[in-house]
Amino acid sequence: RANTQMHTHAHTHTNTQELLYLYPSAHKSVYQADGLLHAPLGSDVTIENVLWPGETVTIPHTLRSKLAEMEVINSHEQLAFEKCDPVQNLWFFYQHVTVLPLLSPRAQQTIAVLKQRSLGATCSQIYAGEWGTDKFNVHDMPEVWHRNLAMFAPHGRYIKVEQLLKRLGDVNGDGSFDWRQFVAYMGTSFGKE
Repeated sequence: RANTQMHTHAHTHTNTQELLYLYPSAHKSVYQADGLLHAPLGSDVTIENVLWPGETVTIPHTLRSKLAEMEVINSHEQLAFEKCDPVQNLWFFYQHVTVLPLLSPRAQQTIAVLKQRSLGATCSQIYAGEWGTDKFNVHDMPEVWHRNLAMFAPHGRYIKVEQLLKRLGDVNGDGSFDWRQFVAYMGTSFGKE
């Protein structure tokens, strides 16, 4: 029993060290289509290593859920002052929608609240207007924002998710949204069709 406890403690310590090492790079990648939050599920994610410029680092798929949880916590803390803007809430929702199946039930609830607080907002409002392309002069827009906003553009990946949400909004005719079916779809089919 003592050996099992020591092995578990050593394994937890190693995972914690690895998470701490990976987090800065994972966090910087959150707006990228192939980064921590937006890359397709089921495989490792290779991103720029912010601790060693010019090199890459790979997030093993086994640690992606833990890093995604850390991002939910980080985003939730940032949202403390912004809960009243439906467009911003929708943007935060879509930042985490791909990784929903990786998140714990509590983290999924947090993301569900963002969707509820985005009533009336659309992807087209994220893409255009004060939140998107109108926020920056085209020549002054940072590349990271340009790539992130492209996912909300007409024919972008989140327009497809928005359409899916509308389809799943009333799957059994009772007028309610089937959250579990949506999370299951994101884990099994999104990006694979």
